[in-house]
Amino acid sequence: MKKTVTKQPMSVVQIVRRIIAGYILVIVLSQLFSFDKFPSMLAGLPGMLAAVCAIVLVVTEVGALPFLLAMDISARLRKVSAVMGVVALLLLTLLESMAFCHGVSMIFGATFDLPGGSWSLLFLAGVWILAIWASGFGQGAMTTVKSQETSTDHQAHTKPKRKKKD
Repeated sequence: MKKTVTKQPMSVVQIVRRIIAGYILVIVLSQLFSFDKFPSMLAGLPGMLAAVCAIVLVVTEVGALPFLLAMDISARLRKVSAVMGVVALLLLTLLESMAFCHGVSMIFGATFDLPGGSWSLLFLAGVWILAIWASGFGQGAMTTVKSQETSTDHQAHTKPKRKKKD
């Protein structure tokens, strides 16, 4: 007998999360492809600070992917991943704003030598809007996560503690 698996349709928030994950994956892969030249793209920063910022940026971008892809991880790790996503976007926005002042663009690292301009800041504004949407901001309890549901179910079914005999 053949089993049929019924798939639930994806919600809009899940679609938006996957779009952002795709954007971040393209961004981080292009930054890593020519990572040796990436710190020099960070205009206005001294050498060592540029290298540290580049490393932190790439690590936080990769760390945001579990939240965006809705991987089945613990609730704490999901929160850490969400915070890493916010930190990655903040750092990317700050570094791109500094690069914008110098007339270059560093979003895609040295892999794609793109001219600086307001397009990069508008692109980041669009990613910010999608990130706020993907976080479920303003949707209340409708965007519960699978791991959060299981953790609350586990707490509801715990056995009461026995009293110790004296």
